[in-house]
Amino acid sequence: DAPSRFTEWNREFQMMLQKDPSGESVPNLMTVRLGVDHTSGMNPDKHTPRSMVADNDYAVGQLVEAVSKSPIWKSTAIFIIEDDAQNGPDHVDAHRSTCYVISPWIRQASVDHNFHNTASCLRTIELLLGLPPMCQYDATSDPIMDWDTAPNNDGPFAARLHVQFGQAGR
Repeated sequence: DAPSRFTEWNREFQMMLQKDPSGESVPNLMTVRLGVDHTSGMNPDKHTPRSMVADNDYAVGQLVEAVSKSPIWKSTAIFIIEDDAQNGPDHVDAHRSTCYVISPWIRQASVDHNFHNTASCLRTIELLLGLPPMCQYDATSDPIMDWDTAPNNDGPFAARLHVQFGQAGR
């Protein structure tokens, strides 16, 4: 009966906004770990892999929706990095992982094909916050540069729960 990680994060987020509706009480940097993107295979005592990944994706959507409908949205960047890229080879390389940047300042529907890694995300966050690099890896990493000159992509998001009927056990 414990609340989900999103539910707990959102409870705290809404409390901060109630404390100060301008959003000034929200920290400049928050990290949120949304689990359940790993699966337990076909273990009969666990949810199916498709269900576990869908839970994680929906929680990310709910977080983006909550932030995009808040007063801090026009000054926000959300970085989503899937972990454990080394443990699931795709058709190109076993070290690839996806990264999504969601912000009113990112060019709408842009896809960046430049080489970036986790240190690139850290470097971008450091630059946005005016922080110095923490180590040589992020200091030498190229930041993500797909930013617009104004928050032109500022519409609110809506999380969608996609349910497929007739797909039991998949």
